[in-house]
Amino acid sequence: MSKTFIHHDGALGDLLLSLPAIIHIREESGFVHLAGRADVAAMLLEAGLIDEASSVGGCRYASLYDGIPSPELRDLLTGFDSSVVFSVSFDSVAARGIGCAIPDMRIIRTIPPDGSRIHVSVFRFRQLSDSLPIQPPLISIPTDRSEEARGFLLGRGYDFSRPLIVMHPGSGGARKCWPLEGYKSVFKMLDDFCQPFILFISGPVEVGSFGGSLQEFLLDNPLRSAHMENQELAMVAAVLSMTDLYLGNDSGISHLAGCLGAQSVVLFGPTDPVLWKPLGDYVRVVRGESDCSPCCDERSRSCGERKCLNLITPEEVYTVAREVLSCAD
Repeated sequence: MSKTFIHHDGALGDLLLSLPAIIHIREESGFVHLAGRADVAAMLLEAGLIDEASSVGGCRYASLYDGIPSPELRDLLTGFDSSVVFSVSFDSVAARGIGCAIPDMRIIRTIPPDGSRIHVSVFRFRQLSDSLPIQPPLISIPTDRSEEARGFLLGRGYDFSRPLIVMHPGSGGARKCWPLEGYKSVFKMLDDFCQPFILFISGPVEVGSFGGSLQEFLLDNPLRSAHMENQELAMVAAVLSMTDLYLGNDSGISHLAGCLGAQSVVLFGPTDPVLWKPLGDYVRVVRGESDCSPCCDERSRSCGERKCLNLITPEEVYTVAREVLSCAD
């Protein structure tokens, strides 16, 4: 058995798109240490998909970004037989530093060339193997974590007698967010259809994004809704694994829901689902068909109109959500 060091500093969604490749590397080498975002790496370790984890944001790796690892870091890295660095380009400072200590090093480019119509996850995997990627769901939840999530839901008023619908109206960037009012409208339609319990999820990047609107909604629906705020990622994953339907924007949490095998409806605006759709056999995409989408990151960040998202109607989202729930029955 050989030991492989993987460096991946992407956020949740980006790292999950690399998960088939990471699992393939582990199958080939037998042992994988993932240096990644602390919460994501910890969740994958808990799920048994990697063997060791460390945080790229810690002091341990600070010298790596100077291009020359410290003696302490070099001692750590030389304990590995090979390394894989996920990077947007081959000119990676981190890769140069890792290569100083682990000569058997390769870079996996994370972004397909301009004009490519291949899914990002497949693009990354194909740099390792000519075979097809393994099929999701990829992430399993330990029994003790599932019990913890069940207790969390019971404590928030969910009694498991009706459908559980999880909504994540946020994202890493406002440019990808469908208006919160749309989510609330869909809830009202779903309430007439199946009287579900709605759990809203938000994380640190969404603090303050929804103003008092979400809180007002929760107060108006105290027995049918709750808010899961700033929970650790492994706990969020456990709750998502129990949902009857997940509804969210193009975000890391949507990618997580897909990798858990959750029935998911994901709303796309400026980004291209052909490239960026979450992994998973049960992911449905709703997309605003505007003449200017998908568009580049720079253009979408400066766009004040967001026509691609505003063209998505609550009725359209509800129709797809109802189809998913009906098929689940």
